[in-house]
Amino acid sequence: GGLQRAAEAIPNLAPWCDPGRFEPAAGTNVIANFPNTYRLQGPAAGTPPADGLFFVGDAVATLNPENGLYLSLALPHVEHLMAALDESQPDFGRVSASMDAWAEERIRPWYVDHVLQDEWTLRRFAGEEPDLDRRIPPDVIAAAAMVDPSLLAFIGPYRALLAEPDILDGAQQRVRELLLSGWRPPSTGPSVEQLVALAGVSRR
Repeated sequence: GGLQRAAEAIPNLAPWCDPGRFEPAAGTNVIANFPNTYRLQGPAAGTPPADGLFFVGDAVATLNPENGLYLSLALPHVEHLMAALDESQPDFGRVSASMDAWAEERIRPWYVDHVLQDEWTLRRFAGEEPDLDRRIPPDVIAAAAMVDPSLLAFIGPYRALLAEPDILDGAQQRVRELLLSGWRPPSTGPSVEQLVALAGVSRR
């Protein structure tokens, strides 16, 4: 149907649509209303939801799964929890506060980073120009590194999770200069209008 035609027109999806290579295990499932979220342990920072109840992983942050950060953030958070509980009579309020503090430093920056990248992606999908008054997201910096290899010093450690998102501060000015000069991240595949036509749906 229309969804099949649209998927086949997208270079990264086309190989998965080849019945000679892959066989669908189920019908099509559409993912929608899946926002990035970030939550504290309780109703306020340092306030536990209940004695002995702690949240990790998806219960703290849901992020765009495209970047695959769940285990990379959840497992260290679990390790932090286990270390905080490694007492004969742990103070659950103190542990909860410690969990919030750790997440604010180690998880929230990635949440903010994902929100920014998704906002820029939606602008591109809509055919809008980038907002150069805003912080430039990592996917644009990664594309710019193909033009200016000096940017690899920033995007490389970021992508390898060897540095926090603030490492990209050092790349902002150079990438903004490239964007102001008229450079845009390269794109492949159909436009939004072409996808809508292929899928046989109306654009809202």
